[in-house]
Order: sequence, then C-alpha cells, then structure tokens
Amino acid sequence: MRIIAIDMGFSRVGIAIGSTEIGIAFPYDTIAYDGYIEAIQHLVQTEKIEKCILGNPESLFTDELSEHQEKIFEEKEYIQRSTSLEVIMWNEQFTTQLAERQLLEMGISGKKQKGKKDALAACAMLQEYFDMQK
Repeated sequence: MRIIAIDMGFSRVGIAIGSTEIGIAFPYDTIAYDGYIEAIQHLVQTEKIEKCILGNPESLFTDELSEHQEKIFEEKEYIQRSTSLEVIMWNEQFTTQLAERQLLEMGISGKKQKGKKDALAACAMLQEYFDMQK
C-alpha cells in the first residue's frame, strides 16, 4: 500500500511517500500551504496513494489542544473530504529537529534548509509509522 505523510505548516507543507511493501519512506517535496490540497489530490491519483499520515503537534506539557492542533484537526477533516483517504494522526514531536540535524550533518544549513526540512520531517514521521507496524 502506498502512503503519504504530511507535515502540515500554514506556510509550507512537507510531503513524504512510502510503501508498506518495502517499509521505507522517501521525502517527496515541500510545497506552499496555498493549494496544497490540489497537490495531494494529484499525488493520490498518480501515485495510487491509499492512506495518509498527518502530523499531530502533541504537547509534552498539557492534554489541552492548542490553537495549532485545532487547525490541524480541521485540516484532517478537509483532507478526508477532498481525497477520501483514511487520515491517521501521528505524533510529530521532534521530527523537525531531527530533519534539521540531518541536514546539518549533510552540510546544509540556514536558509538552504527551508525547502528541505519539512519534507524530511514528513519522511521521519512516515518511517516511524512503518517501523511501528513491524
């Protein structure tokens, strides 16, 4: 099964794609928030995506939903309505920090990270999902 992972930001959206058959996630792209749903719909068609993993910015310190989390849950509903995909919320804590560290280790820093770290964060989230399924 092909799965898409989304690291939702309200300026940039990181996307990763992977397959349950091989259990490996690949960073796909970082796109602008405006119009992201059309890009997702296109990927669902062209890549035969069957499921979506959506990053949930859970808090370590409270059980209450933040304003950002509430917006993410609204986006979940929007993605489900727009694509008919099953959308699974996934804890995305520390995925951006992990992506930044990976980019630094590759010698990519500062502004050059901007277009890459969101897709890498989505990739980390999807890989964690695959690993938890084993």
